[in-house]
Amino acid sequence: MEPVALLIILINSLKASAAYEIPLSSENNQKNIDFISNYTEFLYERHNFDTFLIFCDNCSHSSESAIGETNLPQYLMRDLQIPLIIWGMERRVRFKHQLGLNNLVFIYIRQLRDPLLRVASETLTDLHFTAMMVILKTETIPDSRAIKDFFENCWAFNIINVVLIIFHGKETIEDLKIFRYSPFPWLAFEEVEEVVFDERMNFILEYINDTRGYVFDTPIFMNPPSVFLTPYEQHHNNISYPYITGTAGRIFHEFTHYVNGTINVVLNCNVSFYSYHKETLLLAALKVIDIGVHPYSGLLPYANETSGSYPIGYTNACIIVPVIPEIHPSDYIYRSLQPTILGILFLELLSLFLVELLRLRTFDFGEGVIYAFGTLLFQAMEPQRFQQRKVLLRVLHLLVVTVNVLVESTFCASLTSLLSTTVYGDQIDTPEDLLRSGLQIMVNRYEKEIYFDSELLPAVLRPRLFQVNATFSSWNKNKLNTNYAYVATSMEWRKLNLQQQLLWKPKFRLASAGDMCTASYFLRFPMQWDSPFHSALIKFFFVIQESGLLKVWEDRSIYHAISLNLLYYMDNDKIPGQYFDWTYLQKPLLIYGLMMLGAIVCFLVELWLYQRRN
Repeated sequence: MEPVALLIILINSLKASAAYEIPLSSENNQKNIDFISNYTEFLYERHNFDTFLIFCDNCSHSSESAIGETNLPQYLMRDLQIPLIIWGMERRVRFKHQLGLNNLVFIYIRQLRDPLLRVASETLTDLHFTAMMVILKTETIPDSRAIKDFFENCWAFNIINVVLIIFHGKETIEDLKIFRYSPFPWLAFEEVEEVVFDERMNFILEYINDTRGYVFDTPIFMNPPSVFLTPYEQHHNNISYPYITGTAGRIFHEFTHYVNGTINVVLNCNVSFYSYHKETLLLAALKVIDIGVHPYSGLLPYANETSGSYPIGYTNACIIVPVIPEIHPSDYIYRSLQPTILGILFLELLSLFLVELLRLRTFDFGEGVIYAFGTLLFQAMEPQRFQQRKVLLRVLHLLVVTVNVLVESTFCASLTSLLSTTVYGDQIDTPEDLLRSGLQIMVNRYEKEIYFDSELLPAVLRPRLFQVNATFSSWNKNKLNTNYAYVATSMEWRKLNLQQQLLWKPKFRLASAGDMCTASYFLRFPMQWDSPFHSALIKFFFVIQESGLLKVWEDRSIYHAISLNLLYYMDNDKIPGQYFDWTYLQKPLLIYGLMMLGAIVCFLVELWLYQRRN
């Protein structure tokens, strides 16, 4: 090989192997390399590739391995003038931003189970868009079982746009077989017997929008309103089929119809939202399923072990607390009697008491108290008695009475304002408020480990945790039991808020302090890494968002869950109301009775003192 060609190949390689020529050595392989080059030129004219990439193992650069007078790297660099990369068995590098968007990959293998196919899958991205030519040089044609196993491995690695070119024999172009496959609706391969330049050999797929009935295995568990099953009966057919719906399930269901697929529902009763098992989440990463129907977020401790995903929104978790109810009407008097008013009343009593002592010029406690309270209660005074007082004492008397009128007017105005509105108690907003309230936070093991052991929520609240099993926690939360506080994700809070929307007074609210909520995380569908359905899902999700279908499906799914009694929808008929009864007058009557008792005691004491003096 010429030194200039070697230099060009080195510059355009990210990590070149020790070899720069493809080992298809035989006595006369010129026709074989001519076929590859002509076929490559045919594809290049139609797709205008950005980069060529060759995978080969232990390539030799000796002149004996040259294929005729030229070889494939020389042809790609010299004639097509396209950047070329030659790669070996290195797996630790992933070509993501180094290559263009439109590439053609050559993979030279020695057997159908060659590890180079795995190397290519772990090195490249967007494999379902990448056109691949797998070239096998052998003396005998592999049987159909071996070829099918090869294409099953391709589908396992999400490689779809691939043709298998097998050169067998020793010299002639007639000793050539070309195979391609399709995974939809089930995996099948075929041998291409037409002319190699026929349009059918244009095997590159732009988008996967028609899977022709491909079956999506879908393990689900009941989690209304996000994902749940409902019976669906086909027209002119009495057989009921399980229909996946819900705020997330409807998206998955409609997407499978969008790509012309079918769903095989696998109901898993041992999993719930509060026990989202690691094995269930990683089914897509293990390539057991293509797409998971239950969305997850980074709040899960093992979410980083998933291989691929698609974001459909945001979520977080907050502490929801009971709404402190409005104060009892009998407490309005105490709410109106502010410390300032009480202080002014005390000063008025003290002032009137001193004024009476100054008039008497002696300490007479009884007369002072009677005069003070009588004046504040607007008891009439005889004009002669008032005229007998000195001018200064009369001025002080009128001044105290005027201040008392203003204070009582202010008190009556406050009381009237309170009686005409609903006044709630101090709400729980901060961790300190929750600690002072004495409420416990009911959590299950899942919530304790994720939110409090990981310190996503305030650690000072740990003494208030009340850990129970997931079933009991879910039951109390859905019944809106106000004896506890809870931790709820944004999806859960939407469900609980919907359950209480018909109530005249809400039972729960979100604690408003920032540290009472976690940060926001992406809500994602679990998918295989580099899934061939990723691009179709992007296009589908964009359409339903912009058209408003996503919002319509979410609302209908919620009301569908309510109609099936999957959600506990509360209304005022199920909650005993508060009616006006004797309890409203209990405290005022108690206060009035105590004051009358005090007045009687004072009267008896004065009567005893009077009899003693006489």
